[in-house]
Amino acid sequence: MDFTFEEEQLALRDAVAELAKRHQPESTGGEVATGPQPLDKATWTAIAETGLIALPFAEDFGGADASAVEVSVAAVELGRGRIQSPYADALAAATLLARLGSAQQHEQLLAPLLGGDTLVVTAIAEPGCAWSLTPYDVTARQDGDTWLLDGVKEPVRYAPDASHAIVAAKVGEQTGLFIVETGGQERVALESTPGAPSGSRVRRPMRRCAPPPTWPSWPSRARRSAQCRPRST
Repeated sequence: MDFTFEEEQLALRDAVAELAKRHQPESTGGEVATGPQPLDKATWTAIAETGLIALPFAEDFGGADASAVEVSVAAVELGRGRIQSPYADALAAATLLARLGSAQQHEQLLAPLLGGDTLVVTAIAEPGCAWSLTPYDVTARQDGDTWLLDGVKEPVRYAPDASHAIVAAKVGEQTGLFIVETGGQERVALESTPGAPSGSRVRRPMRRCAPPPTWPSWPSRARRSAQCRPRST
């Protein structure tokens, strides 16, 4: 097997390294901030303009149809340059939209996400079960033509900077994916309509619980119900 980078991959590596150098955060004397950091919009715009967000997606979506190798090359150089960004979060959300989304969702959410005009993230973790891919306390139930979601997804990286989040919720014995609006809040309270402006509203408060010990600075939680249509079940 030949692990030598091709010429185009080397060019990509150099371009991302230069981008990271231009936007490298100032030295903090060895101190490294922990927990989610505010989105550096200038850096995020540069990442999008370089085509890194759209890198692995089909040309029909405006991407470069690149492989995981190119994505890894870009991610390594961003990390080497100490760039904190929602790159991985956006790629995960964009992959779900590209594979499962409708044409309307591609137009309204995927295209702006790949172009860096908006940010969509995934909301998988729940308090007390951050590493589980299976929803535990977040549920979705159908009420006529709408769906009502209950629960909290937290922590959700870059939620205050995202316009939407893709939320995993229990639908009976299955898992459904729902697009919700984040509302610029630091937690995702499941309130949106897939591929359309949110028409959700607060239904009832949720019990409050103490922040997990590993996240002492996170705000308290609140539960909401939301009206939205299903992504998939």
